[in-house]
Amino acid sequence: MTSMLDQNCATEDKVLMMLEQQTGLYNSKDVLPVSSDASYLTPGTYSVSSQSNQSISSSIRSFYNVDVGVSSESTWLETKLAEAIEKDNRKHSEAKAKLKHGIKKLRGTIKRMMLENETVPVIERLDKHEFNLDLKEQKRLHGEGEEKVAKVRETIEMENIANQYLCEVIKRECWNNMAVKGRTLEAFFSGLAVTNYPMRERSGQELELLRKITQQRTIELIDLKARKDIVETPPKKDEKEDEEAEDEDSKEEENTALKGSLSCQYGVVNRYLYKQLDLHTKDEKINQIILLQDVIYNIKTTFNKEFDATYKQKEVEIARVKDRTTRIKEILQQLDMYEEVWLPTMSNKEMPEREFEVQDSEITAERYLTPEQKRKLEEEYNLEQLRLLAAKADNWRERALKDMMGGVLETKKSDILKMVRETADHRYCCIYCV
Repeated sequence: MTSMLDQNCATEDKVLMMLEQQTGLYNSKDVLPVSSDASYLTPGTYSVSSQSNQSISSSIRSFYNVDVGVSSESTWLETKLAEAIEKDNRKHSEAKAKLKHGIKKLRGTIKRMMLENETVPVIERLDKHEFNLDLKEQKRLHGEGEEKVAKVRETIEMENIANQYLCEVIKRECWNNMAVKGRTLEAFFSGLAVTNYPMRERSGQELELLRKITQQRTIELIDLKARKDIVETPPKKDEKEDEEAEDEDSKEEENTALKGSLSCQYGVVNRYLYKQLDLHTKDEKINQIILLQDVIYNIKTTFNKEFDATYKQKEVEIARVKDRTTRIKEILQQLDMYEEVWLPTMSNKEMPEREFEVQDSEITAERYLTPEQKRKLEEEYNLEQLRLLAAKADNWRERALKDMMGGVLETKKSDILKMVRETADHRYCCIYCV
């Protein structure tokens, strides 16, 4: 290694000496006297000094056979150092190849020794760390690995905290604060689906504002009726005619106020609504908006009640189908027939609360257990096995049931039918043989 450095230093000294000689020639011969006024040098003219520099660089490159394609950003010394390193690599390539081959051979020997170590008895077996040849490098790599693990753990923990916070915010705003949770009701086979109306509880300010507007509209209607009675006094008519006229007026008012609306079909009628042609002032329009919002809220509430009734009916039907399915499976088992029986279930859209529960089937990664948890699980498993063995050893009730009564307390009708069928088949076989 020292010889290589000496050669590199000698090469650099020769190059520097040659450069000094060329520079001396440049200073003595190539330089021409140039006046301080350089205005006579046009862009198309060149000084002799620039030409001499080009000749020096070209002579150096030709002398050392340097590739002209070297990057212009690298200095002359860096270029020469790279050339020296490349030359040294070519010179010592055989020695490097021998070193690599020796390291590879040593690695194979250590691997073979480790495999042989696995086959020897436990007493003679060596630990894996005893095969390490460079303990300092191992400690350094171990420290770097621990630092990377700590950084990754910290990053994952911060991401988990951010996701948990976001989950809590979404759950609080879109689930906990909802008076009616959104859900879907799906048909069994047709694929149709109906959703309910997710609704929040109305705040105290909204209810207070609705109460004030309702009270104001009550006073306005009383005042309007009194004005009609005073100003427009109709001639006396029979009582029947008066009742018919009042009914017609009320129908006209309802038809005018709720024209084009289907709210009456849901039993939602608000007599405080303005007529559609009587909205003139800004306050009247604001009051009408709030009253219409109340009508919409009542319509949604009525629809949700019908939705809940249908949802409960579906739950009852599913429970009834499950009972019958259980009986069908028993019959198929008795007939020694193995067929898949359809069983209706609720989807996650119909039961959205299941989205907040993580099922074991959704976790693909293996659960990590600490050594303490593993030891605790092993102890629980051993205790359970001992309990089962003790129960089987002295379970005289089960033993008597199996030995004396065939494992059942009461003979089923299906078993009697099987016995009769087996007897008939046996007789038929005997007659056929005779």
